[in-house]
Amino acid sequence: MSSTRATLSCVAAALVAGGGGFLLGLLFAPASGRETRRMWLRRAEEEAKVVERKVRRAVDDAGEQAKRYAESTVDMGKKALSAVASPEAKRT
Repeated sequence: MSSTRATLSCVAAALVAGGGGFLLGLLFAPASGRETRRMWLRRAEEEAKVVERKVRRAVDDAGEQAKRYAESTVDMGKKALSAVASPEAKRT
């Protein structure tokens, strides 16, 4: 779970940094308004792709962790069941 939090923290930091860069760029833009908007649109699309990759990776990691946890829980349940069932089988 901590790796998921770390990933989400990275995503949040990327969004904040992107937003700050966007605002600074608007303040100090050397190009015309139309050119600046096109540039920022391209940049926003690139950043969106980066965020999407990170989110997909975080979701995949969380899915793998859930799968391992479920498998571990099933194994423990099987062991517990066999431990309970074994003495019963010997008594009869």
